[in-house]
Amino acid sequence: MSFATNAVVSKAKSMYGGRLSKEDYDELLRRKSVADITFYLKHQTAYSEVLSDVHEATIHRGQLENLLHRHVFDKGMRLVHFAGNENRNFYRCDVITKEIDFILERVRMLNSELYEGFLSDVPMYLNQYTSFELADLEKVHTFGELLQLLRKTPYYNLLAPFQPQKGEAIDYTSCEHVLQSYYFDHLREVINQSFKSKTRKQLLTIVDTQIELMNITKIYRYRKFFQEDLDVIRGSLMKCSRMSEQFLEQLMAAPTMDAFKRLLADGPFHLYMDDSDFVFIEYYADTIRYNACRRYMRFSNEAPLVYYTFIALLQFEVENLINIIEGIRYGVPPENIEKMLIY
Repeated sequence: MSFATNAVVSKAKSMYGGRLSKEDYDELLRRKSVADITFYLKHQTAYSEVLSDVHEATIHRGQLENLLHRHVFDKGMRLVHFAGNENRNFYRCDVITKEIDFILERVRMLNSELYEGFLSDVPMYLNQYTSFELADLEKVHTFGELLQLLRKTPYYNLLAPFQPQKGEAIDYTSCEHVLQSYYFDHLREVINQSFKSKTRKQLLTIVDTQIELMNITKIYRYRKFFQEDLDVIRGSLMKCSRMSEQFLEQLMAAPTMDAFKRLLADGPFHLYMDDSDFVFIEYYADTIRYNACRRYMRFSNEAPLVYYTFIALLQFEVENLINIIEGIRYGVPPENIEKMLIY
């Protein structure tokens, strides 16, 4: 094991040891406001560094969530620093996900014509890493202006076909699909070029697992809530090298939701849900991915795999915190918020 590899693995496992405990979650669920949550995170957890300059009494929900996401990014950048220049393209893939998130957020705003307030939520510390100026997204009021901003990036050619006619809404679903597909295709390509044998196989396995679960969740949404036809559903799915097209076709064509559930129960992930909790399919899918990441994080000594799974686990933790914040904001009972947490 090289010095850089050993440094990444050791540092990631050390930071993972500082994750929130069951006792931390129990305490956070007893909090009554964003200020109370911020105070606890600032003084009792590993989030103290990113929250060190925050005044608990004046912080609002959006600011706190932005800082929580910055915590994930800062931890990732710390590991990238230890990795040095080796496999730099792989470690940069996390920035691509951030760019895609901001592009899609702007597309949603363009469709709703809500332009104000965007800049305050953009983490400007990312600017030194991104392929376009994040601050310039605030100036984008049309899809054409968005394309102009992205002209020197790979996103231009991906999104150009979806330029809407005057008066038409932007096809958000197609934009999301093409950008997500680009990210996973690029990630696979980088993994195949950068790594060999066991490391490559394990990274591809965890990436494919994520794609498969996303596809299952998309099929469920379209079937349950929108009753879309098969061509629309089929066009929304991402390419996957493991899950058979036959199984996906069976899920899409299942005559009833009960038949859909039976197929999931017998499928590769054995997703079984009764009538009372089937609505939480995304929770179960995320739980499968979380457990896979945790297993690799605990037992692997391969720096790229440890890095990738550590970031995923930290993102799960931040999503837990956001669920707690939102739940408290809307007066959801603590026991119901707890059911949404994955740890």
